[in-house]
Amino acid sequence: MAGENLQQKKHIAAIYARAIYNLGVEQGNIDEILEQLKFLGSLLTEIPVLGKIFESVAISADARSQILQTINGDLSPVVRSFLEVLNRRGRLGLLFDVIRAIQCEDDKRNKRINVKLFTATAMDRQLMEQIMQVLRAYLLAEPMITHQVQPELIGGFVVQAGDFLIDGSIKSRLSMLQKQLLMRGEDEIQNRRDFIGHKA
Repeated sequence: MAGENLQQKKHIAAIYARAIYNLGVEQGNIDEILEQLKFLGSLLTEIPVLGKIFESVAISADARSQILQTINGDLSPVVRSFLEVLNRRGRLGLLFDVIRAIQCEDDKRNKRINVKLFTATAMDRQLMEQIMQVLRAYLLAEPMITHQVQPELIGGFVVQAGDFLIDGSIKSRLSMLQKQLLMRGEDEIQNRRDFIGHKA
């Protein structure tokens, strides 16, 4: 695992995520699995050293298994078995990536999409709902909005969903106007030079 690049690790994590997701759907306990993996993700965030232990090649699979036993008492047999599979295959260090991948898988299957919304000022609930309706129609998915106020935008808004971007901020419009004025000024200077150069 040490020789694998970030893209390879994400690919492997996605394979494991789909496997346990499909198993959860077949057994009818996918919601329970998602909740328990979310708990494990928060645990890895709160105790960073745990993730380092899972990633370390200096720690044996048996030692990692003992650590797992101390934290998985309240987990379902499916999740416990899944953790042991990751451990035996030397993939326990990918657990956090697997958890993110399974959340992405769940969002994709339920047609949810993460959207970042930036505005210059705070928004009221009515305006937020209007934006949600527009995004639902445009993206054909349920937008999961993360809103952030950025006063430097001056006004308007910026919406980002993956590679999709709408920049309707006043800052962007002013920047575009500035570029247009500069280009127009350069064209006028060039036209004057051409006129002077061709003057009889």
